[in-house]
Amino acid sequence: MQRAITQADRRPAGVSILVGRNRQLLERLLPMTARHLVQQTVLTNGECTPDSLRSALLDARPGLRPGTILFVTLLEVDFDWEAELRANLAGYSPGVRVFGLSTGRQARLDQVSAKASILWLDWPGTDTVHFVDTMLNLWQEGAYPFSYERLADDLASLLRGSPRPRLLVRGAAAPAFGNQRPFTVSPPPPIAQVHLVETLTGAIRTKHPVTLGYRNEQGNELRLSFTPLLLGTSDGKWRVLGRGANQDYCLHLDRMVALEKLPESSTQAAPAAPTRDHFQHCIEVVDVWSPPVHHDG
Repeated sequence: MQRAITQADRRPAGVSILVGRNRQLLERLLPMTARHLVQQTVLTNGECTPDSLRSALLDARPGLRPGTILFVTLLEVDFDWEAELRANLAGYSPGVRVFGLSTGRQARLDQVSAKASILWLDWPGTDTVHFVDTMLNLWQEGAYPFSYERLADDLASLLRGSPRPRLLVRGAAAPAFGNQRPFTVSPPPPIAQVHLVETLTGAIRTKHPVTLGYRNEQGNELRLSFTPLLLGTSDGKWRVLGRGANQDYCLHLDRMVALEKLPESSTQAAPAAPTRDHFQHCIEVVDVWSPPVHHDG
């Protein structure tokens, strides 16, 4: 019996906390993170309070491991939410990414200190409905192909006559986070793996198998054939989940030696940015081996 290489446990990729008095606006933003195994919490009406936000941030902390993400959305929140961030983000682990969005007034985040990597889109305007409409139209249900940094610039060009959005960078430096596609959970793959990720994405779309050389944990090279199903990250490293003839695989992309057989669709160049980001979920990966078989004596 061939030894199992890895085992996948699809834990949540992160947490999304949405706060504001206008429930309808918050619900319109839910789809932006709903596709990525992200746990969502909506605080509105009587729950739009400092105590509720504090509790939500504390509850989120145990599930935020390196490689996961926290989304915080604050629409016209009138209490001192910066104080809650300062008190809670300091306890988040290195490798955690935080993307925040706030409207209604200028964010005061100069004193936020954290080991996590923080990007914050600040829009101090008052016409929040127009801002949400503009952002959703730009995002195009996930088809927006550019980075967080480009998103802030594109919003500014579309919101002429209103305050300019700012993208604030706080905490640990993470250039790959700034280049990440907005509202996705996986940062871009390393340059050396970009072609591999694009090829596997094409195979996922067409449901074609691939054959590759793979170096296992002991350093031995194996030849594997499987159909890739899901791409994503765990602890900041890329993995691919797939189905073989007799077992499921969850493989480390940095252990792949070479693609020996490509999907039939690979004759056409894969797009640099997938039209949809359905495959970029977080995958919790644990190396395990098949248990020994005991024979009755």
